[in-house]
Amino acid sequence: MVDEIYADEFEVFTPLQDIYFVKMRKSKKRWRSVELSTEKSYKMRRMDIVWKIAKDNIIALEAKVSATMINGEIRNRWFAAFLTFENGKIVIDHTYMKDPEPITSMSKNQ
Repeated sequence: MVDEIYADEFEVFTPLQDIYFVKMRKSKKRWRSVELSTEKSYKMRRMDIVWKIAKDNIIALEAKVSATMINGEIRNRWFAAFLTFENGKIVIDHTYMKDPEPITSMSKNQ
């Protein structure tokens, strides 16, 4: 996935955690290793985009990731992302997502 949707030079930043997974002009190798290690944790992972808006080369979106972990635990996480594109590929990915938490009870809104 990394080679298909990210440009050769890009950045991935999660402002809520203040983590740069990849800084501009760095290798895709780090982001590939993050994605590969993440995949090993899941039996299934799915992302549904529920809202998006685009202007020029920037897309803002809200989405939900549903996942079943290797141990059978189910996790659902909402996030927002701001993606900047050049030549059809992502050059800036700023994703706002809480740290993962297992689902142990119903939320207050249910």
